Amino acid sequence: MRVAVIGAGVTGLAAAHRLSQAGHVCDVYERWPGLGGQAATLDVGGGHLLERYYHHLFTSDRHIAELYRELGMEDEIEWRESSVGIYSGGRTYPFTTPLDLLRFRPLGTGDPPHPAPLQGG
Repeated sequence: MRVAVIGAGVTGLAAAHRLSQAGHVCDVYERWPGLGGQAATLDVGGGHLLERYYHHLFTSDRHIAELYRELGMEDEIEWRESSVGIYSGGRTYPFTTPLDLLRFRPLGTGDPPHPAPLQGG
């Protein structure tokens, strides 16, 4: 069967790959002049690539990592320690673990505010 895949992002390319493995002929259509969709990079000159959009993989993204291995591209993934933080109230808070979320004071404890006492009578 001949199949048209709309979009050459990671999902479209993975779909075309799987369909081709199943014996189908795939034509992939993309309006942007490159591959990868939101996982694409832009050449900014001097051999430097810049991410087109903010994206990342978590070490728990096993399916994507397995697809990279299947395609022989496992060396293309570079795992780095996260250094994400949130700046609030003149302070930077680390924000890489569930414990960081619990320690994030600007979020509060989740207790509803106490109503003001009624005046008059």
